[in-house]
Amino acid sequence: MIKTNSIRQSRTFSNDWMRGPKINDLRNNGYKTKYPENNSRSPIHVHEIFLNSCRKEFTDVEVVTKSGEIIIGIIDGYDQDTIVLHNEMTQLLIYKHSINYISPRNGKRLIIPEREMNRVSEESLVIDEKKVN
Repeated sequence: MIKTNSIRQSRTFSNDWMRGPKINDLRNNGYKTKYPENNSRSPIHVHEIFLNSCRKEFTDVEVVTKSGEIIIGIIDGYDQDTIVLHNEMTQLLIYKHSINYISPRNGKRLIIPEREMNRVSEESLVIDEKKVN
């Protein structure tokens, strides 16, 4: 009987060892985990930046729906599921799941990639140096 108990105890120990430490134990010991308990910052989404810049600049946008309909207007507001835009005739509420793509009518680029931002800043430095000389 003594051997059976020791085997059971060793199995229990090995099972606990295989599972690893519990997340609460890690947090209490000061280790950072992959999923923090209170994540106060929400992630920034590219579509939110795009829609917000279109809204702030009153940019005419072309909304192409999945059915192929083209709607032209100015964005008044948006939320997680919908976009509100107006044109000369009326104000429209469009569900995002029905949108194929949105394009600014003026052809302006609203989001500039980092690699181009670096190139633009280098070009402006060269131009500024020429003005000084």
